[in-house]
Amino acid sequence: MLEGIPLSDLTEEEEQILLYGYSEEMVARDAYNYLYELYGEETFQRIANSEQKHMDAVETLLNRYDLDVPTDYGELQSTFEELKAYGEK
Repeated sequence: MLEGIPLSDLTEEEEQILLYGYSEEMVARDAYNYLYELYGEETFQRIANSEQKHMDAVETLLNRYDLDVPTDYGELQSTFEELKAYGEK
């Protein structure tokens, strides 16, 4: 679908927004997967699957603009840990 749309240059800020957005979706996906593992509630698994779709969409843009796909949470590591701890309560 994007093939017919010409590429434009991204600003540094736009690149950072895409990278952060991917990491944010990864944190959400993994947190919901963690909750599913803890509680076995299908709702958590469905939400995790939605978060994966969001990651896939952002990854399409990262690839389009030749940006490296994040492999970890980066600055959001503490957010992931906080979400896990909150979910365990």
